[in-house]
Amino acid sequence: MGPLVTLHRSIAVSYARGGEAGLMALDASAGLRRASELASYVYFHSTRAELLARCGRRHAAGMEFERARACSENGAERDHLFDRAGMVSCS
Repeated sequence: MGPLVTLHRSIAVSYARGGEAGLMALDASAGLRRASELASYVYFHSTRAELLARCGRRHAAGMEFERARACSENGAERDHLFDRAGMVSCS
């Protein structure tokens, strides 16, 4: 299963079974992949951040948004991830 399919599956699981289930699905799938394969994948970190935020784990979500931001080379995307990190950390 490719990384994009992994992300979409975990999002679908989160809608069907809740944020914690989606996060568990994402982390389980990530465990099957080499860590280096996902370590620099911006959408892995941003998806994980959104799932953490849905679970109310704001500090962890903010840190994950920062990881995603560090992986992005797109200025607009980096700005958005910076804003999301601030929004979840302050709410």
